[in-house]
Amino acid sequence: MFENNVPSPIFIGTMVDHLKYVRLDKTFLPLDNSEQMVKTKKLIRQHYKQLEGKLSGFGKIIHYVLRTDFDENKEDILLFDIEGNLMIDPDKDLRRFQAIPAGITIGKGKRIDWMFKLKPLVNVTDN
Repeated sequence: MFENNVPSPIFIGTMVDHLKYVRLDKTFLPLDNSEQMVKTKKLIRQHYKQLEGKLSGFGKIIHYVLRTDFDENKEDILLFDIEGNLMIDPDKDLRRFQAIPAGITIGKGKRIDWMFKLKPLVNVTDN
């Protein structure tokens, strides 16, 4: 999540919106919890470093949100600090739902943008 929920100027935010996300590949979910946490921390640190802690239009990165399912309840969404550490009992006012990327939906909000994979900013393989 960034300090600016709505980018300014808006056209810059539209052009760089895809850079906000750390995309996980299909090998992430089968990992056990501890392996997921290690990988998440690594990816957050890489992403933060690549963006130098900020993104044009959105401002500074303030925290990261891990969503493994678009239908997750707000209480089940995990938050991480900019170092990749899990935030235990985070403030209830921290933004969580903005982690849903803008995308293509059909019917009752069923997302189909997974069919149009974008190149991830961070390489999710362990090299």
